[in-house]
Amino acid sequence: MLDTVFVVADAPARPYELGEAAVLPDNPTAGAVVFQPLTTTKDVGRECVAYSGRMNDDGADLPYSFVPGRPADGEVRFARPLLKPDGALADLIEPKLYMGARVLERSKEQLMAAWQQVLDICAGHGLAQGVHATPPAISPTALPSGARHESPPESATRRGC
Repeated sequence: MLDTVFVVADAPARPYELGEAAVLPDNPTAGAVVFQPLTTTKDVGRECVAYSGRMNDDGADLPYSFVPGRPADGEVRFARPLLKPDGALADLIEPKLYMGARVLERSKEQLMAAWQQVLDICAGHGLAQGVHATPPAISPTALPSGARHESPPESATRRGC
């Protein structure tokens, strides 16, 4: 089931260890919503990597990150689209790999065909592409220690982690 399309941007990845709260110091929303809750996980100290997502307004006609969703005037609930290993997605989707990752080398043409197939599947379900959401206000107690909360510019709030 397709829940989120996350396309990694060209920005450098940021290594960190679980338990760190200020992984993305320029993004207090990510610190409060993503990294602060991970400071109490049983896996504190495990090495991880944070990536920035490619956004729809990053230029060029390249794939970008989005969340499938209903248009604002429609029903809120919807079934997530099912992606099957056929067509351009045939060797990219592994139904038995539920929560893992793998690295596959693909040509730009193969990737663009897979991207178009994902867009077509979403459109076939009547879904829109959610590319921006305004984050909720963050209470000062939710911020990583030492962080100040100011309203970040839109470019900072829309950058995922």
